[in-house]
Amino acid sequence: MKKLRVRKLNQRRSRVFNRCPIVNRVMETGERLTRGCGGLSMVTDEIGGHCLYCGNFYYKKQASLEVLWFHFKISREYWSVRRGPEQEYINGFPVDGIADSLPGILKSDLDEAHPPEWFSYFMNSDEEQFKKYLQERWKGN
Repeated sequence: MKKLRVRKLNQRRSRVFNRCPIVNRVMETGERLTRGCGGLSMVTDEIGGHCLYCGNFYYKKQASLEVLWFHFKISREYWSVRRGPEQEYINGFPVDGIADSLPGILKSDLDEAHPPEWFSYFMNSDEEQFKKYLQERWKGN
């Protein structure tokens, strides 16, 4: 049986890795959180990238709708919205705008394997455009 040997690659040879970005956030509790390690350890994949050292991740702007739907469904299982006096939070992270813009009538679609028709509009439009789309879509029903 071969033993697994871990080596650190020379920076010249590690062109497949990108630098892991460091992002600072202030949580709902006031705690300051730093994501990312700054190391040359970010590997890209079909949805974006993840860091081999610290586990940091990001999503591509042009990921396929099926991949985005899968990750959207998974994230909604752990979705927790809290509204503070000045800021809204999703799972403790501060967000700009409305923390949950998905209407309750669409939450039953989260059990579907393939993205429903409304999901592409949800991803590609702002909240007001999406509301108008839903009003037009269910006007006849």
